[in-house]
Amino acid sequence: MPLPSEAWNAQISLLTGMAAASMMLDAEIGVLRVLPSPQPGDLAKVRRVAAALEVPWPEGASYGDVVHGLDPKNPAQAAFLNESKILLRGSGYLSFNGEPPAMAEQLGGRPRRTRTSPRPLRRLVDRYATET
Repeated sequence: MPLPSEAWNAQISLLTGMAAASMMLDAEIGVLRVLPSPQPGDLAKVRRVAAALEVPWPEGASYGDVVHGLDPKNPAQAAFLNESKILLRGSGYLSFNGEPPAMAEQLGGRPRRTRTSPRPLRRLVDRYATET
């Protein structure tokens, strides 16, 4: 069972990446972590999983609307969150120098972010984000 500190660390990591992306957008130089739009088949599969697990997905609600209201301590909702990770695959990076790129809202209503780490040698993008 994960320790509470592991969840706190994950949230701090996300916050750091969002703050770094905001700074890069303001400075008009940087690299953003981006997700492709979900494939229609993947989104349909996730909707079927929600229905099978009786996770409410109101008409017109986005994936982000649905997941933000879930309780991971509820077994059915936790299972849905695990199965819906298929929509979060395929992330990549978009670098820019000058006017920030026009970007659609990230899947799940997540704000733009970048990858940052206190160990920048693990990934070249971490090194670039730290220097920027």
